[in-house]
Amino acid sequence: MKSITVHTLSHEATADRPVEGLSDVWGRVLPLMQHWVEFNRSEELVRKQQHQTLHFARMLMPAVFGEGADACVSSLYFQHRFFYYFKAQEEYFWVTSLLSRGYALSTLYFPRRHLAVSLYEHNNPPEVLEAFEAMRARIGRDLAREEADRKPIAVTGFHHFAHVLWNELPALEAVASEEQKPRIAVTHEPFGPTKELFPELSDNIQMLSNAHLDEFNRTEKLMVGLGSWTVTRGVQLRVRNVALRYVQASRLVARDAFKAKHSPILWLSVKPPQRTAVEQTSVLARLIEGIRNVYPHAGFLLNGASMPWDIDKNPNYDGYREEIKRGAKLSGALIEEVLTQLDPSLRSFVQQLNDISLCEEVAWGQIADFYFCHGGTMQHKVGWIHNIPGVTHSNSRFLTSFQGGVVEDGAPQYHLPDGLIVDDTRSVYTPDEIARKDFNYSFKSVDAVIEAVINHFKISHAA
Repeated sequence: MKSITVHTLSHEATADRPVEGLSDVWGRVLPLMQHWVEFNRSEELVRKQQHQTLHFARMLMPAVFGEGADACVSSLYFQHRFFYYFKAQEEYFWVTSLLSRGYALSTLYFPRRHLAVSLYEHNNPPEVLEAFEAMRARIGRDLAREEADRKPIAVTGFHHFAHVLWNELPALEAVASEEQKPRIAVTHEPFGPTKELFPELSDNIQMLSNAHLDEFNRTEKLMVGLGSWTVTRGVQLRVRNVALRYVQASRLVARDAFKAKHSPILWLSVKPPQRTAVEQTSVLARLIEGIRNVYPHAGFLLNGASMPWDIDKNPNYDGYREEIKRGAKLSGALIEEVLTQLDPSLRSFVQQLNDISLCEEVAWGQIADFYFCHGGTMQHKVGWIHNIPGVTHSNSRFLTSFQGGVVEDGAPQYHLPDGLIVDDTRSVYTPDEIARKDFNYSFKSVDAVIEAVINHFKISHAA
């Protein structure tokens, strides 16, 4: 098979500077791509487009090879992307973005020309499109054939819990409230059974195994992605309620006993590289000591890696399961480092939360009053599920890109004072690690970190 070229639409793209190989249709392609740049900034518009496709079993799009519109009534699901098929003078696909962008349309792909134009760099790389074509040839499905029975089905579920919480559960909540309930295929359930999270949809939910993905794409006609960027209060409540059903009673007793002994309770994260504070264990040990000097009855939840609820019963985690188990081992070692640096008399004030299920982690998070967490996954676990304030730390580039809140009416999220974080030298990191903001950092002053955390806690609880 001839290799596929993917061009990223640059800000300098103009009508008289077409992408090579698209000069005959560039006058229509460029305005379409520029339209989606703006369209994809609106969660409401993206969700509306997805719902219309789901409910009307078709997607209308301005025609690429002529005037008017083309209709999509067929699609394929592959590697957490949706490939919407359009039949015209020449077949083409609209391909969705990654889940972090809410499955918004991002890539216009022309199979016969072996090229694509994408809004986002690295979003649909050539190897993904080439693997998609191998799958398409393998299943042998005629996408151009229209069939009377083409009931759409939404595919949801992701191996990384943060994207399920942020990008999928709120989108499912939106369709659950509609009178016309769609069919749902679920691949992962990190927070508990989807049928229990959304009992309104329980009759319409089926599980989808990766092992049967070819057959699924062969038999289903129109697969649709559902995405979101706002964690709603309703989703938070659903997650908390379902989590309690899957925690051993003895663990809830231990949690309540810890809460009875300590106040306030702070949630602290440990994180293996990358994107971590290089001296995090000594900082956390001193932070525990510093907060105890001000709040003698304070307790601390020291959080590492957690396991999706279904990780041991769902074969779709194959590959990722090993990765997260390694993370739990590394996090456990970091937690031990923190404890060894503490005075033995303080260790009873610390509860370890590592290598446990997300459901148990959610239950422990209910007793926390404040957090001090690495930006990203570690903060999401407590700050996106429970309505509590906290301080987020990371390298400066990550903090700059993640200032906005994603929780509906969320609690305050604070940052350390400017200049307190020192980024690691980027010369030792790969371009991909830098692009993902995965380089480490350090703190100029541990005393200043302790002071900032205590001050932000006082401000947030002043009322």
